[in-house]
Amino acid sequence: MKYYLSILICWVIPSLIFAQQGKVLVQNAYGNTQENASVNIKWYSQSLTYHRGVNIYKRVGGDQNWVKLNSSPIVLQQVVPSNLLQGDEDLDAFLEMAADINQSSNNGFMLLNLFVKSFQSQDFSRLIGIQFDDAQVQWGNSYRYKVMKIVGRAEEELGVVSIEVGDYKPLTAVQDFEAKLDEGIVKLKWKPEDDRFYGVNVYKRSSLDTSWQRLNKTPIVLSESEGNAPDSDTMFQDINIQEGVTYSYQLAGLDFFGGETEMTKQIMVEVKDSTPPPAPFNLSKSVKNQKVTLSWSIPMSSDIHGFNVYRSVKSDGPFEKVNSVQLMNNDSVYNESVSIGFYYYYVVSVDLTGNEAPSNTILAEVQDTTPPAPPEFVIAQSDTGKVLLSWHRNRETDLAGYHIFRKIGSQDQSDFLLVNSLAIEDTTFTQLLPQNAANEFSFRVVAVDTSFNKSLPSASVTVRLPDVTPPIQPFIKNVSQKGDTIMVEWLPNPEPDLAGYRLKRFKGDSRDALNLNNSMLIEGANVFVDTISVSGLYHYQLIAVDRSGNESIPSAYFSNEVSSQLSLGFSEIEASYSKRKKSILLKWKPESSSSINGFVVFTKNGASEVWKPISGLQRHLEFEQENVASKSEYQYQVRMYSLDGDVVVSSPVVVKTGK
Repeated sequence: MKYYLSILICWVIPSLIFAQQGKVLVQNAYGNTQENASVNIKWYSQSLTYHRGVNIYKRVGGDQNWVKLNSSPIVLQQVVPSNLLQGDEDLDAFLEMAADINQSSNNGFMLLNLFVKSFQSQDFSRLIGIQFDDAQVQWGNSYRYKVMKIVGRAEEELGVVSIEVGDYKPLTAVQDFEAKLDEGIVKLKWKPEDDRFYGVNVYKRSSLDTSWQRLNKTPIVLSESEGNAPDSDTMFQDINIQEGVTYSYQLAGLDFFGGETEMTKQIMVEVKDSTPPPAPFNLSKSVKNQKVTLSWSIPMSSDIHGFNVYRSVKSDGPFEKVNSVQLMNNDSVYNESVSIGFYYYYVVSVDLTGNEAPSNTILAEVQDTTPPAPPEFVIAQSDTGKVLLSWHRNRETDLAGYHIFRKIGSQDQSDFLLVNSLAIEDTTFTQLLPQNAANEFSFRVVAVDTSFNKSLPSASVTVRLPDVTPPIQPFIKNVSQKGDTIMVEWLPNPEPDLAGYRLKRFKGDSRDALNLNNSMLIEGANVFVDTISVSGLYHYQLIAVDRSGNESIPSAYFSNEVSSQLSLGFSEIEASYSKRKKSILLKWKPESSSSINGFVVFTKNGASEVWKPISGLQRHLEFEQENVASKSEYQYQVRMYSLDGDVVVSSPVVVKTGK
């Protein structure tokens, strides 16, 4: 069975409520007291009025005798008393309608209106002969009433009812009352009980107005249908509701004496505010370093309680709220620090209920402007033809790698050139260089992150490649004999890092070389005098040596034949030291004075291999060196030159000037 709403009682109600031969209703009169009590009896059947009228019978308690209450049949009245018209001016028209009801052929609508009027007005029910009020009752006594319809000379029973006289008590409340909010409409339903009440009144009050107001001007009546009803269990709808307000609803059933049943329980329906406030507009952003600042315009509205900010890394979300505490309704700026990346933002206005209205969405690109720290602990190690660099790894999480810069020699700092075009991730780097590069090389390392920010350069490190290039092959230009000596002469080598020479002598066919100088000949020397005592064939070979110890290819052999022993000679040198004069006196005596051109005195210090002349060519047989230092050691050698160009060298003599 389905129900649908009606403002009027539908034509099917009489047949549904009073489908029997008749129905008799009884109640204690409204306002009953022990001193003034009465009972209302009402009856209905399908004909509503009775041409010949009805009789009312009563009996008390267990008494078996029925007593007739009316002296004459209760019938439809012809005239409405004037006192009743003053209270209800429509009674006259309705009474006339009731008098004509049986003569009308199409009386369905009239019958509907008469039923409605009889339910609502006891005065009208009495006028049309369907209600009787028994004032001859005693408080607390039980009575039975029987209504008999007069048919010809006989009576036909319409019904029997019982009642105990007492206070007026409304019927119990309508059952199964429910109220709920559905899509902005409050929908009510209840359990229809057409044997107790024919309709209901709906009452409402709100949090804005606490007085109860009846919503329906006419009774809300449910009719039943087997087919054409809407597919809904809603019996009443209240569309006059306001968001943000709480409403309370109650029902009262309408009984057939025109009274209301007890009120149902109150049902509260909270109509939440689902309408968002005006959205903020003109949302803009500024980004500095890694700080995003949002600003927006605030609409003129009292419904705005505050603002929330939402952020996502994708344009289509998901978005998350970033402010832990709701912003005030006068806040129009929000800022936050974020990591590097792209961020989408929008701002929502919020009302007291929590409804939000979003602004436009904007994109904020947060770029990395913070460079990495300069690399530390850069170390350079040189090897043949390469430099090995290493350093400590940076701690930045967005590090992309390192660039290596190099400069040569003492160039300005601005002369550092980039070595690797692509940043390397490793913390080591090998720089290949020509093996013969003799320059100093300076290196420094720069860190770069994924946003191409570059660090300050590291501290510079300077390194020189090991010298692996030997001097060029030296060239002996002449070897000549003078007396007991052989003079070896060569062309100076051009290398700037030349340290000196090593001179080797071979005799005859022997491959065993004699190193003529225990200490390397100094860089500027290009002559060496070799003293010999035995005739024969002598070969000389010269090797150039640089400061790194690299030795050149030996020069080509240069040979000299010594035909006979030298004839010139002289006795050993006598040397004396004068502490007072601070001088050393040397004396010598030749074995023969013939063919002597003169003498030259040489000296050297310490372990030096080079003898230096300290006198010119002289004929006399002594030499005094003045201004000698005390506590020193001096070595002397006298060389005698013949008229033929021969040279005779004395044995060295050592003089110590004090302890």
